[in-house]
Amino acid sequence: IFLPFSCFLVVVAIWRYDFLETKAKARNEAFESNRDALVLVSVQNKIIDYNLKAGKLFEKLNIRLAEGQMDEILKDAPGFLESFRSNGDMTIRALIDKQERIFEISTQKIDSLSASSGALKIICDATEAYDLNKSLEYQAMMDSLSGLYNRRAFMQKSEEIRMITDENDRSLHLLMMDLDHFKMVNDQYGHQMGDRVIATIGSVLKEAFQLDALIARLGGEEFAVLLSGWDHDEVIRKAELFLKDFAGHPFAGKDESFHVTVSIGIAQKSKAVQSLEEMIQMADRALYQAKDQGRNRLLVYGGQGAADIIPAPAQSKHIEV
Repeated sequence: IFLPFSCFLVVVAIWRYDFLETKAKARNEAFESNRDALVLVSVQNKIIDYNLKAGKLFEKLNIRLAEGQMDEILKDAPGFLESFRSNGDMTIRALIDKQERIFEISTQKIDSLSASSGALKIICDATEAYDLNKSLEYQAMMDSLSGLYNRRAFMQKSEEIRMITDENDRSLHLLMMDLDHFKMVNDQYGHQMGDRVIATIGSVLKEAFQLDALIARLGGEEFAVLLSGWDHDEVIRKAELFLKDFAGHPFAGKDESFHVTVSIGIAQKSKAVQSLEEMIQMADRALYQAKDQGRNRLLVYGGQGAADIIPAPAQSKHIEV
């Protein structure tokens, strides 16, 4: 009578044992095969389990990961310790093999029916992703031909600089530039030569105004330079030197060498000219007047339609109109 029932219990026990073994294997496979480092911590701030990738990661930090009190084990990794104590997600930086790595650490709480049982810390090395995003952002803001910022980046960064000069009461100068007769260069020597001219002016601009200037190619043959905190006379002197240097740079054509010049319009922030849009309009107006006056020169906007014309570097006298 009891034999069939006993056999049934034995079968159930075997099935249940196999089921639990399969469940344990599945858990182990999921835990160890995860591409991220996993660390299981208790509510008492103890490390109670971790996968192989977590162990190898902390070995690179000269930390032997083990079951035990978290504060003691991670005392030499304050960034990781802080993130493990936190109940939220964090991004930290750590030096591994003399290179800075970026880690995103997320927290997945493990709750029982009555209370929290701890948390699973998921550590993802996001360095490559951050570098890629940084590279894409850089490319989106740069003009590849000239090596300068593009229009989008210039408008964004120049407004930030303008706001800072307002707060610090610093001077602000805007130089709008345009290559003279650039269409003739493309028509006569080809677009490849035109590209070479664009690349050259980018290099000369960076060399002339150094790193404390915001320099951009706004499009085509149009360029802009924003100078914060510069003395007015120094702005004029640098602009004159740039005109002279670029005009003296030879380009080799098919049968002869040729030179390309630049016209510049300059506007300065003042009580009458405050916004970036106003400065661009005033500098553009000075630029077009410089073109009308014969090119290869710079003109400083003086307000009320008047301007100070500074002729080409080869000339020395100062003309007012």
